[in-house]
Amino acid sequence: MSVGRPVATTPGVPADRLAALRAAFDATLRDPAFLAEVEKQRLELRPMDGGKLADLVKAVIETPANVREKVKLAIQPRNATTLPGAKPAE
Repeated sequence: MSVGRPVATTPGVPADRLAALRAAFDATLRDPAFLAEVEKQRLELRPMDGGKLADLVKAVIETPANVREKVKLAIQPRNATTLPGAKPAE
């Protein structure tokens, strides 16, 4: 599973607003003009259900700190000397 460009909102959004946002997003994904533009730009479109995306985001947020640190090391450019977000050594 992967996340390309998630569209999200803040926690605590009232259920009726969340439902409206998801319905509008889903309608966009069915819009012929939108789909034509996706094809014109040769983009890959693999939308994910809002509930599944919410579960994925929650899982990422709740990832244990030791795993996050390993991921930082794994994605760090090879010529970098510090972890992303860390202060450089003086």
